[in-house]
Amino acid sequence: MSAKWHSLMRNVYLDQQRAMRYIRGDLQGALHNCDGLIAAEPQEAAHYVHRGIIRQTLNDLDKALADYDTALQLSPRCVVALINRGLLHTARADYADALADYNYALYLDPKNAIAYNNRGLVSKALGNITGAIADYCAAVRLDPHNPVLYNNRANAYVATGALDRALADYDQALHLNPRYAGAYDNRSTVRDKLGDVEGALADRSRAVAYTSGSSLHLAPLQPR
Repeated sequence: MSAKWHSLMRNVYLDQQRAMRYIRGDLQGALHNCDGLIAAEPQEAAHYVHRGIIRQTLNDLDKALADYDTALQLSPRCVVALINRGLLHTARADYADALADYNYALYLDPKNAIAYNNRGLVSKALGNITGAIADYCAAVRLDPHNPVLYNNRANAYVATGALDRALADYDQALHLNPRYAGAYDNRSTVRDKLGDVEGALADRSRAVAYTSGSSLHLAPLQPR
């Protein structure tokens, strides 16, 4: 077999190891694999995105940002890099930069539900509730089986005082994921405001029982 074939097989192995280590929570091991892949294929944008995701998970935001920037220099139309960089900007409250990334991601991929959801989160943080709801509605149309989208739209409805609409969205989120702690916690607040004290207490108990799934943000996107 040729040296080129051996190199290709080595890189496939490293990428498989990177994915497995990330899933298992061995972030330092996954980071090491990414370093090896980048050394072997320095022009492959996906490797930098993967390393950026790992570094972002490790809260090494400066280096994560540098990786996303490099990925976009190599592949300026990489939607996954744009969305993940937007998520990083959002975490830093750099909302203008986050909006710019999400806007461009949606220009490139108008049917990307995650980009709509994440832009909605930024709009809500900036007080543009109408814009946030519009983005969440677009996201729900594109991905109607994602409970996070209904939970986030419900939160926006709460901000407008539309508690009945919020309750319906929390119900749908919990229909799709009956162990969604964040949706139980949020619905308990709405039920309390609507005078359903018993229902609110029941939801709070479930929220404590199901401690996963409470984040409003989706996890960073993995390149395909």
